[in-house]
Amino acid sequence: MPREPGHYRYLRERGVRHLVSLTERAPPHHGCCPQIQLHRLRVADFTPPSPEQIQSFLRIVEEANGRGEVTAGVVTTGGVTPGG
Repeated sequence: MPREPGHYRYLRERGVRHLVSLTERAPPHHGCCPQIQLHRLRVADFTPPSPEQIQSFLRIVEEANGRGEVTAGVVTTGGVTPGG
């Protein structure tokens, strides 16, 4: 997950225009690079994304790809179900 303004600049310099966050909280400093659009899907910690969230993610990527834009940074703090 990008944690510093320099991380966002690094992504921007490599053509990234969309960052998808699956965390409950917004990534730190996400406002420092307005050229990268943050998409928040807010998955509860240590749970997998719902089918609707997966569809939202796919829609974001497909729409960005259709415009020739790069999507990166699927960010999550879990995805492992308890006991699984």
